[in-house]
Amino acid sequence: LLYSGEGSRVSLKEKSGFDCIFWNNGCEIYSVRPAQCAAYPFWPHLIGSEEAWNAEASRCPGIGNGKTVTAAEIRRRRDLMKGEFDDGSEF
Repeated sequence: LLYSGEGSRVSLKEKSGFDCIFWNNGCEIYSVRPAQCAAYPFWPHLIGSEEAWNAEASRCPGIGNGKTVTAAEIRRRRDLMKGEFDDGSEF
């Protein structure tokens, strides 16, 4: 868990520009990616408002493309994240 002036966030080690160290024209560890990555972009702060979702979509070309993810699958991925944190974070 990383802490900044605006609060806290969970993050893998990043390259400059906040790119994941495992991103190289695609995810190099996709089949074993952490739950945090599997749950993206369905993180609480992103799905909490249309404005946040649209802002993230403007930065991520994958949002809005590909297969539709069901609500049940989104819940399953978010439940996996709960086990990765021991700081009381709510997901």
